[in-house]
Amino acid sequence: CMYCQAVLGRGHSIRCSGDDLRNYFYMLQHHPDWIPCNVVGDGKPLSGKDYVEFGADCDKSCLIAIRVVCLGDVNAVDLCQCVHEQVLQDCGCLLEAETLKYRHSVPLTPVWDGLYIDDHIVSLVINRQEHPRVRRPRQQLRDEKIMAESRKHYDEVGLPRSMAKSFDKQPEFTAWGTHVN
Repeated sequence: CMYCQAVLGRGHSIRCSGDDLRNYFYMLQHHPDWIPCNVVGDGKPLSGKDYVEFGADCDKSCLIAIRVVCLGDVNAVDLCQCVHEQVLQDCGCLLEAETLKYRHSVPLTPVWDGLYIDDHIVSLVINRQEHPRVRRPRQQLRDEKIMAESRKHYDEVGLPRSMAKSFDKQPEFTAWGTHVN
């Protein structure tokens, strides 16, 4: 709903780029002490000899547990949001002046850099006369720099992107349930 606050002047347009992290919740391992709280099934011990291929000791009983942050955990979404924010801030994204935050005023800059759990969206309001669609050498615009840095950093920290959901500099897009054209 934040994009409903975008007001474009005559001769201006907005474009957006975005990424979705693939299997993001499965990437965040839970603290080892928390694993007993994430037991799957009825909680009855199983014979380790039936689960040796998964790392169980054949001479011991075992339980099956989820080792990652569970989507159903009370704080899972908050934790995943904070981790993703920090990943992006570590590479120069989500600057205070440019960050789109729910229930806050939209940024006063032409760049809006936003994040919702595993979705990173960057938009730029451009003057079509200053930036016509011609191929010529030019400096990267801020939205392009943000996307380049975030994608490079995702690779460095091992967070895979969903290439099928990735898009660049689109004048028509859907971001977090809002269609922008």
